[in-house]
Amino acid sequence: MSPRGDVERLNDILVCIERIGFAELALADVDASQEPEDFQLIFDSILYNLVIIGEAVNSLSDGVQSVNPEIPWKDIVSMRNILAHRYFQVSAKVIKATIDQPLKELAKVCQSELDSFA
Repeated sequence: MSPRGDVERLNDILVCIERIGFAELALADVDASQEPEDFQLIFDSILYNLVIIGEAVNSLSDGVQSVNPEIPWKDIVSMRNILAHRYFQVSAKVIKATIDQPLKELAKVCQSELDSFA
């Protein structure tokens, strides 16, 4: 089995960003006070995809990261570590701020990097 390279990791990130987008749409239709289990399940799927993004970012080459200094690569990995190890400190407010504009910017950079490999 060959190791996963930048192309695979960038694709992983884009897939997770897309999944988070779908989860956000589903979350908008759920009333947390009326359906707390549904809300938690969807929220957990967002967290899981953020963990995968952080893991994928951590495995990207320095080359990809260095040519895109506008992306806070270390912060993304730090978020993954918080979600995985200090999960009890996770704030819905922080997660919401993370998945808005920052993920859109990350998606643009990942797609641009993938296009450069083509």
